[in-house]
Amino acid sequence: MVFDNWETPQELVTRLEIEFGKFDLDPCATKENTKAKNFFTKEQDGLKQKWFGKVFVNPPYSRGNLGKWTFKAQQEINYNPKVELIIMLLPVRTSTNWFHKNVLPFAELRFIKRRIKFLRKSLINGKSIISDNVDFYGSMFAIYKNTRR
Repeated sequence: MVFDNWETPQELVTRLEIEFGKFDLDPCATKENTKAKNFFTKEQDGLKQKWFGKVFVNPPYSRGNLGKWTFKAQQEINYNPKVELIIMLLPVRTSTNWFHKNVLPFAELRFIKRRIKFLRKSLINGKSIISDNVDFYGSMFAIYKNTRR
């Protein structure tokens, strides 16, 4: 799906790292676009793995995926003591079931003022390209904190 392979701009992650520290895990990544020291690829399937530390997640946005990833985040933050923090970059879709079940009751929300210009490697020459039309929903950070630690 066209919305599943766009990279988060590093400047957004750097701002989060200034506040929260470096991320330990990126469960939706490739070697080229990971935002953490450790990562899971699509083949390793971050939904099936145990998460740990400070986690940055820019999940695939295609149909059905956001519910799975937000459910995983709320399960990990509520039941896995090895997870300290999860920050998810999500589209603003406040009328969805996944938002009301998995995000709103568990996460602090921070709405991003401007539309994000996501990055992607060109299949033709391997250079980064920017898209202005992927983020047509607007974006937010959902910040899940482990309060039991």
